[in-house]
Amino acid sequence: MEVLTRLGNYMRFMKGYGQLVTDLARHTESSTRSVYRWIKAKTIPDRNKIRLIKAWLDGRENTK
Repeated sequence: MEVLTRLGNYMRFMKGYGQLVTDLARHTESSTRSVYRWIKAKTIPDRNKIRLIKAWLDGRENTK
């Protein structure tokens, strides 16, 4: 999935991304464990979560 690839790349780029994981978990109303599993591509979030991840990434990437 393109969004999960973007998420993994973004998190690898950001060193010490623990707070970002917490922020994304809050944004998607998910656990931090779920977010880490998405980053490592161990699980795939549902469509609504993917939409929320994309919106979160768009906001983060546009503020650079």
